[in-house]
Amino acid sequence: MRKKIIRQALVVKAINENSYLTVEELERLLNVSQITIRRDLAELEERKLLVRKLGGAVSLRGIGLEVNATNDEINPLPPLNIDIEDLKKVDQNLGKEEVKQLAKESEEYLNLLNDFEKTGGKNDNAVRSLSQRCKLAIAKQAASLIHNNSRIAIDSGSTTAELVKFLGNKKKVLVMTNSLSIGYELSLLPEQNRPSLIITGGLFDSHSESLYSKSMIPSLKEYNFDICFVGADGFGENGTTTKFERSSYTKVMSEASKFTVVLIESSKISNKQPNDELSWEDIDLVITDSLISRKVRKELMKSVEVIAADINSISF
Repeated sequence: MRKKIIRQALVVKAINENSYLTVEELERLLNVSQITIRRDLAELEERKLLVRKLGGAVSLRGIGLEVNATNDEINPLPPLNIDIEDLKKVDQNLGKEEVKQLAKESEEYLNLLNDFEKTGGKNDNAVRSLSQRCKLAIAKQAASLIHNNSRIAIDSGSTTAELVKFLGNKKKVLVMTNSLSIGYELSLLPEQNRPSLIITGGLFDSHSESLYSKSMIPSLKEYNFDICFVGADGFGENGTTTKFERSSYTKVMSEASKFTVVLIESSKISNKQPNDELSWEDIDLVITDSLISRKVRKELMKSVEVIAADINSISF
């Protein structure tokens, strides 16, 4: 995975050289998902380094990018040239910082495990409380990807359901879901910001708490969404896995969306289930919690981009 400061330096450099580039062109240039490119463009626009426009971004004349090996900030400066040797030095420095951060997260994870062991693993309330914090942190991070006027699909699941809590300040959002409970919770949001809601048809499966009907698939394929948020019971060699044998809309919702984001607690990542669901090619981003161990995170990053949401951002 390319380091953020290097990737954003290359984004600004490429746009300054070409005046205008589309998201798709930047995706091919940097070999990262479109959702990553859009997030970078939003941050760079806030720093007044470019302007987002017409599915891409345009250059601001006379503004460049400072690359500092000891500072992760991006600052507007007079134009300067960025050569590959400078980028390599920054890459090496950030690589060391990434290792330190992963080690810190692993230490926090081990400390929590030790706390559970002291109670004999019988403190169910503590386990449930921690799990809920993880779900909320993941959902909060995922909601930051949703902007006004977004069209999103939310798959059924306990973690994806927490997204609803963070949609109240979004305007003119369209949501499609195959979950009756998610649909109901959305209907309770304040009317002025309540998303437009589409609930898929089909028979209700009490095990997965979702709706499904094969006859509805052609209709669902007619929709177009910006982001699809799905859950998972674990990962396998080919991608996400599920414990449910019954077919679902997950694959169809993903195919109807520009980006697919998997929301999963770190404790579930290594729990491979018997049924494959989404392939690595279907997934643009995985959002998990900050309790993910260093080893698991580095292994997962070989296949997909990973964001670890800080559970300390959620107070209980």
